[in-house]
Amino acid sequence: MNPVVLSKIFIYASILLIGFIGKKLNIFKREHTKFLNNIICYITLPSAIINGFQGVELSLVLFSGLLVGLITNVLLMILGQFISKNKSNNERAIFIFSSSCFNIGNFAIPFLSGLVSADGFAAICIFDISVALMCFGVNPAIGNSIMGSGKVKAKDVIKKICTSPVFITYVVLILLSLLNIKLPQLVLDLTTTMGNANAFLAMLCIGILFQFKLKKEDWKIVIKVLSLRVIVCSLISMFIYFVIPLPSDIKIALCVLLMAPCAGAAPALTESSGADGSIAAVINSISIPLSMGLMTLLLTILGSLNNRGV
Repeated sequence: MNPVVLSKIFIYASILLIGFIGKKLNIFKREHTKFLNNIICYITLPSAIINGFQGVELSLVLFSGLLVGLITNVLLMILGQFISKNKSNNERAIFIFSSSCFNIGNFAIPFLSGLVSADGFAAICIFDISVALMCFGVNPAIGNSIMGSGKVKAKDVIKKICTSPVFITYVVLILLSLLNIKLPQLVLDLTTTMGNANAFLAMLCIGILFQFKLKKEDWKIVIKVLSLRVIVCSLISMFIYFVIPLPSDIKIALCVLLMAPCAGAAPALTESSGADGSIAAVINSISIPLSMGLMTLLLTILGSLNNRGV
């Protein structure tokens, strides 16, 4: 296995453990994550995205990430509703928020940074645009409708998406790239310093939020949601790698990305819709170590296949 990958697993697992143990020792509290998430969302993550975009020349090929993201998220949402169609509204809402969407900013980007090419990183960022559209637009609208907690107005959905710091960062970077405008070196030095803190803060937050408390009867929902994600995303990854005519580095980045954990906002969105956010939190917690293993395995397998020209 690639020593760089092993090193990242060790480092990220260690930071997760620090966060988890710190919470058990009352050094950290769940409410601390709100402050940390604001720093990540408004400062370190946009900075990390800016750093990763440097030197990337946008092309139509890179926007394959947006198409893959939309298709995957919509398919997972539809299948999730099919599986839970005769179940309670609570379970249907949990499937809406936890079966589709991925934790790109706080997990996939820091985890894959340095392990994929510049074009692969750009494709991941463009994939994340589809996640923002689904996670903060389509999914809450459907989830709230299922739980009878009111419909989300189109203007509110658009406002939520367009005021997202991450979404704004993507739009600005794409426009600058299309106009062939480069950021001043002083700005890049600043974003490099701030962006370097993103991985640590993101993993620490996840460690603090890590939990496994759940009623026995709710574990079936957890297993069904995670099984759906793994099976569907594995099949889509195979289709992308062996069928879709894309550059190998972009294919590998997108395939590995599809093994990313559930969206970090899923528990909060589930709770706000009126459904059981604790079940979504457990799904989220389990998906993190599961994703670390699957992403590492896929990186190793696809890297080996690519080296052999398959």
